[in-house]
Amino acid sequence: MNVRIVNLTAEISEFMKKIKTIEDEMRTDDISFMLNVKKTLKRSSCTQPEPETPTGTLIDEAKHIGNLQFSVWNKMAAIVQYTPVTLDPNTGSSDLTVLDNLTKSRKTTYSQSIPDTPERPGWSDILGYQGFNSGKHCWDVEVDGYWAVGVAAKTIYMPHYVPLYKTWAIYMCPCTNILRNLTLGDYMTVIAEDSFPKKIRVQFDYDKGISFFDLDRKRIVYDIKYTFTETIFPYFHENVKILPSKLSVSVTYP
Repeated sequence: MNVRIVNLTAEISEFMKKIKTIEDEMRTDDISFMLNVKKTLKRSSCTQPEPETPTGTLIDEAKHIGNLQFSVWNKMAAIVQYTPVTLDPNTGSSDLTVLDNLTKSRKTTYSQSIPDTPERPGWSDILGYQGFNSGKHCWDVEVDGYWAVGVAAKTIYMPHYVPLYKTWAIYMCPCTNILRNLTLGDYMTVIAEDSFPKKIRVQFDYDKGISFFDLDRKRIVYDIKYTFTETIFPYFHENVKILPSKLSVSVTYP
Protein backbone atom coordinates (compact mmCIF):
# COMPACT_ATOMS: atom_id res chain seq x y z
CA MET A 1 0.00 0.00 0.00
CA ASN A 2 2.86 2.43 0.81
CA VAL A 3 4.54 1.69 -2.55
CA ARG A 4 1.29 2.43 -4.37
CA ILE A 5 0.96 5.77 -2.58
CA VAL A 6 4.54 6.71 -3.52
CA ASN A 7 3.92 5.87 -7.20
CA LEU A 8 0.70 7.87 -7.30
CA THR A 9 2.43 10.84 -5.70
CA ALA A 10 5.18 10.73 -8.37
CA GLU A 11 2.62 10.55 -11.20
CA ILE A 12 0.68 13.49 -9.80
CA SER A 13 3.88 15.50 -9.56
CA GLU A 14 4.74 14.71 -13.22
CA PHE A 15 1.26 15.80 -14.35
CA MET A 16 1.61 19.08 -12.46
CA LYS A 17 4.88 19.79 -14.27
CA LYS A 18 3.30 19.14 -17.68
CA ILE A 19 0.38 21.41 -16.88
CA LYS A 20 2.73 24.20 -15.83
CA THR A 21 4.79 23.81 -19.02
CA ILE A 22 1.69 24.06 -21.21
CA GLU A 23 0.41 27.09 -19.30
CA ASP A 24 3.80 28.83 -19.76
CA GLU A 25 3.75 28.15 -23.52
CA MET A 26 0.23 29.55 -23.81
CA ARG A 27 1.30 32.80 -22.18
CA THR A 28 4.40 33.40 -24.34
CA ASP A 29 3.24 33.11 -27.92
CA ASP A 30 -0.19 32.04 -29.10
CA ILE A 31 0.98 31.38 -32.69
CA SER A 32 3.85 29.14 -31.59
CA PHE A 33 1.49 27.27 -29.31
CA MET A 34 -1.03 26.65 -32.10
CA LEU A 35 1.68 25.50 -34.53
CA ASN A 36 2.99 23.02 -31.99
CA VAL A 37 -0.40 21.89 -30.72
CA LYS A 38 0.03 18.29 -31.93
CA LYS A 39 3.36 18.04 -30.22
CA THR A 40 1.88 19.50 -27.03
CA LEU A 41 -1.03 17.06 -27.05
CA LYS A 42 1.29 14.13 -27.53
CA ARG A 43 3.51 15.34 -24.69
CA SER A 44 0.53 15.79 -22.34
CA SER A 45 -1.08 12.43 -23.08
CA CYS A 46 -0.83 9.71 -20.48
CA THR A 47 -1.68 6.05 -20.59
CA GLN A 48 -2.93 4.80 -17.26
CA PRO A 49 -2.74 1.11 -16.35
CA GLU A 50 -5.92 -0.80 -15.61
CA PRO A 51 -6.93 -0.30 -11.97
CA GLU A 52 -6.05 -3.14 -9.65
CA THR A 53 -8.55 -4.58 -7.19
CA PRO A 54 -6.64 -5.66 -4.11
CA THR A 55 -7.68 -8.72 -2.14
CA GLY A 56 -10.20 -8.16 0.63
CA THR A 57 -12.03 -5.15 -0.83
CA LEU A 58 -15.30 -7.01 -1.42
CA ILE A 59 -17.98 -7.16 1.27
CA ASP A 60 -17.94 -10.59 2.87
CA GLU A 61 -21.60 -11.42 2.29
CA ALA A 62 -21.27 -15.01 3.52
CA LYS A 63 -19.89 -13.81 6.84
CA HIS A 64 -22.61 -11.23 7.50
CA ILE A 65 -25.67 -12.91 5.96
CA GLY A 66 -25.01 -16.64 6.31
CA ASN A 67 -26.96 -18.11 9.28
CA LEU A 68 -28.01 -14.57 10.19
CA GLN A 69 -30.84 -15.55 12.55
CA PHE A 70 -28.61 -18.01 14.41
CA SER A 71 -25.83 -15.43 14.73
CA VAL A 72 -28.23 -12.86 16.16
CA TRP A 73 -29.68 -15.39 18.64
CA ASN A 74 -26.20 -16.49 19.70
CA LYS A 75 -25.27 -12.90 20.54
CA MET A 76 -28.61 -12.21 22.23
CA ALA A 77 -28.10 -15.20 24.53
CA ALA A 78 -25.40 -13.23 26.33
CA ILE A 79 -27.79 -10.29 26.86
CA VAL A 80 -31.25 -11.76 27.41
CA GLN A 81 -32.11 -13.09 30.86
CA TYR A 82 -34.51 -15.95 31.47
CA THR A 83 -36.02 -17.01 34.79
CA PRO A 84 -37.85 -20.35 34.95
CA VAL A 85 -40.29 -18.83 37.46
CA THR A 86 -41.92 -15.39 37.58
CA LEU A 87 -44.04 -13.92 40.35
CA ASP A 88 -47.79 -13.49 40.01
CA PRO A 89 -48.70 -10.02 41.38
CA ASN A 90 -52.37 -11.05 41.59
CA THR A 91 -51.49 -13.47 44.41
CA GLY A 92 -49.26 -11.09 46.37
CA SER A 93 -50.37 -9.53 49.63
CA SER A 94 -50.87 -5.79 49.88
CA ASP A 95 -47.63 -5.23 51.82
CA LEU A 96 -45.43 -6.65 49.00
CA THR A 97 -43.93 -4.75 46.08
CA VAL A 98 -43.07 -6.77 42.97
CA LEU A 99 -40.01 -5.52 41.03
CA ASP A 100 -37.52 -6.37 38.27
CA ASN A 101 -39.83 -7.85 35.63
CA LEU A 102 -41.78 -9.91 38.20
CA THR A 103 -38.67 -11.62 39.64
CA LYS A 104 -38.28 -9.78 42.95
CA SER A 105 -40.54 -9.08 45.95
CA ARG A 106 -39.91 -6.66 48.79
CA LYS A 107 -41.91 -6.16 51.96
CA THR A 108 -43.06 -2.56 52.45
CA THR A 109 -43.97 -0.64 55.58
CA TYR A 110 -47.36 0.32 54.18
CA SER A 111 -50.38 -1.43 52.67
CA GLN A 112 -51.00 -0.84 48.98
CA SER A 113 -54.42 -0.11 47.58
CA ILE A 114 -55.11 -3.31 45.63
CA PRO A 115 -58.22 -5.48 45.22
CA ASP A 116 -58.82 -7.80 48.17
CA THR A 117 -59.46 -11.08 46.34
CA PRO A 118 -59.43 -14.73 47.51
CA GLU A 119 -56.10 -15.22 45.70
CA ARG A 120 -54.43 -12.96 48.31
CA PRO A 121 -54.35 -14.73 51.68
CA GLY A 122 -52.07 -12.09 53.16
CA TRP A 123 -49.09 -12.52 55.47
CA SER A 124 -46.60 -11.20 52.86
CA ASP A 125 -46.99 -14.28 50.64
CA ILE A 126 -46.83 -14.48 46.85
CA LEU A 127 -46.96 -17.34 44.34
CA GLY A 128 -45.26 -18.03 41.06
CA TYR A 129 -47.33 -17.51 37.94
CA GLN A 130 -47.18 -21.02 36.46
CA GLY A 131 -48.51 -24.06 38.30
CA PHE A 132 -47.31 -27.66 37.96
CA ASN A 133 -49.34 -30.86 37.66
CA SER A 134 -46.46 -33.21 36.85
CA GLY A 135 -42.74 -33.48 36.18
CA LYS A 136 -39.58 -32.03 37.67
CA HIS A 137 -38.85 -28.32 37.96
CA CYS A 138 -36.02 -26.20 39.33
CA TRP A 139 -35.40 -22.53 40.17
CA ASP A 140 -32.84 -20.51 42.14
CA VAL A 141 -33.75 -17.88 44.72
CA GLU A 142 -31.76 -15.22 46.55
CA VAL A 143 -33.18 -14.46 49.99
CA ASP A 144 -32.74 -11.64 52.50
CA GLY A 145 -34.03 -10.85 55.97
CA TYR A 146 -37.09 -12.92 56.82
CA TRP A 147 -38.24 -15.14 53.99
CA ALA A 148 -39.78 -18.41 52.89
CA VAL A 149 -39.35 -20.47 49.72
CA GLY A 150 -40.97 -23.67 48.53
CA VAL A 151 -44.23 -24.63 46.84
CA ALA A 152 -47.90 -24.20 47.66
CA ALA A 153 -51.38 -25.14 46.54
CA LYS A 154 -53.90 -22.36 46.10
CA THR A 155 -56.07 -24.19 48.59
CA ILE A 156 -56.63 -21.86 51.53
CA TYR A 157 -56.95 -23.32 55.00
CA MET A 158 -57.45 -21.61 58.35
CA PRO A 159 -55.16 -22.81 61.12
CA HIS A 160 -55.88 -20.69 64.19
CA TYR A 161 -58.25 -18.65 61.99
CA VAL A 162 -55.37 -17.32 59.90
CA PRO A 163 -55.86 -17.69 56.12
CA LEU A 164 -52.79 -19.35 54.63
CA TYR A 165 -51.75 -21.30 51.57
CA LYS A 166 -51.16 -25.02 51.93
CA THR A 167 -47.35 -24.98 51.75
CA TRP A 168 -44.33 -27.28 51.52
CA ALA A 169 -41.50 -24.87 52.30
CA ILE A 170 -38.76 -23.65 54.62
CA TYR A 171 -38.73 -20.23 56.29
CA MET A 172 -36.60 -17.91 58.34
CA CYS A 173 -38.47 -17.43 61.61
CA PRO A 174 -38.66 -13.71 62.56
CA CYS A 175 -39.23 -14.53 66.23
CA THR A 176 -36.20 -16.75 66.84
CA ASN A 177 -33.88 -16.16 63.83
CA ILE A 178 -33.93 -19.90 63.18
CA LEU A 179 -34.50 -21.69 59.90
CA ARG A 180 -37.61 -23.84 60.22
CA ASN A 181 -39.91 -26.14 58.31
CA LEU A 182 -43.18 -24.73 56.94
CA THR A 183 -45.12 -27.74 55.70
CA LEU A 184 -48.83 -28.45 56.16
CA GLY A 185 -49.12 -26.59 59.45
CA ASP A 186 -45.76 -27.65 60.88
CA TYR A 187 -43.89 -24.40 61.47
CA MET A 188 -41.80 -25.47 64.48
CA THR A 189 -39.37 -28.10 63.19
CA VAL A 190 -35.85 -26.64 63.34
CA ILE A 191 -33.68 -27.01 60.22
CA ALA A 192 -30.70 -24.80 61.17
CA GLU A 193 -29.85 -22.44 64.02
CA ASP A 194 -26.91 -20.74 62.29
CA SER A 195 -25.15 -20.60 58.93
CA PHE A 196 -28.26 -19.81 56.92
CA PRO A 197 -28.35 -20.00 53.10
CA LYS A 198 -28.48 -16.83 51.00
CA LYS A 199 -28.95 -18.46 47.60
CA ILE A 200 -31.21 -21.49 47.42
CA ARG A 201 -31.93 -23.93 44.61
CA VAL A 202 -35.43 -25.36 44.81
CA GLN A 203 -35.78 -28.77 43.11
CA PHE A 204 -39.38 -29.86 42.82
CA ASP A 205 -40.53 -33.36 41.83
CA TYR A 206 -44.31 -33.69 41.60
CA ASP A 207 -44.17 -37.41 42.46
CA LYS A 208 -41.45 -37.39 45.14
CA GLY A 209 -41.37 -34.03 46.92
CA ILE A 210 -39.11 -31.00 47.14
CA SER A 211 -35.44 -30.41 48.02
CA PHE A 212 -33.57 -27.24 48.99
CA PHE A 213 -29.85 -26.72 48.25
CA ASP A 214 -27.46 -24.05 49.49
CA LEU A 215 -25.84 -22.78 46.28
CA ASP A 216 -22.95 -21.02 48.04
CA ARG A 217 -21.95 -23.95 50.28
CA LYS A 218 -23.02 -26.58 47.71
CA ARG A 219 -24.89 -28.74 50.17
CA ILE A 220 -28.44 -29.86 50.82
CA VAL A 221 -30.48 -27.83 53.30
CA TYR A 222 -33.68 -29.83 53.64
CA ASP A 223 -35.83 -32.51 51.99
CA ILE A 224 -39.60 -32.84 52.05
CA LYS A 225 -40.94 -36.17 50.81
CA TYR A 226 -44.42 -35.95 49.36
CA THR A 227 -46.56 -37.09 46.45
CA PHE A 228 -48.68 -34.20 45.21
CA THR A 229 -52.21 -34.53 43.88
CA GLU A 230 -53.21 -30.96 43.01
CA THR A 231 -51.83 -28.02 41.04
CA ILE A 232 -48.71 -26.74 42.81
CA PHE A 233 -47.18 -23.26 42.50
CA PRO A 234 -43.78 -21.86 43.51
CA TYR A 235 -44.21 -20.15 46.87
CA PHE A 236 -42.35 -17.14 48.32
CA HIS A 237 -42.57 -14.96 51.41
CA GLU A 238 -41.32 -11.39 51.87
CA ASN A 239 -37.83 -10.57 50.51
CA VAL A 240 -36.82 -12.84 47.63
CA LYS A 241 -35.33 -12.56 44.17
CA ILE A 242 -35.59 -15.28 41.51
CA LEU A 243 -32.21 -15.66 39.82
CA PRO A 244 -31.86 -15.98 36.02
CA SER A 245 -30.82 -19.26 34.46
CA LYS A 246 -27.82 -19.53 32.18
CA LEU A 247 -28.69 -19.62 28.47
CA SER A 248 -26.63 -21.42 25.84
CA VAL A 249 -26.92 -21.93 22.10
CA SER A 250 -25.78 -25.27 20.70
CA VAL A 251 -25.83 -27.10 17.37
CA THR A 252 -26.88 -30.73 17.18
CA TYR A 253 -26.94 -33.01 14.18
CA PRO A 254 -29.77 -35.45 13.43
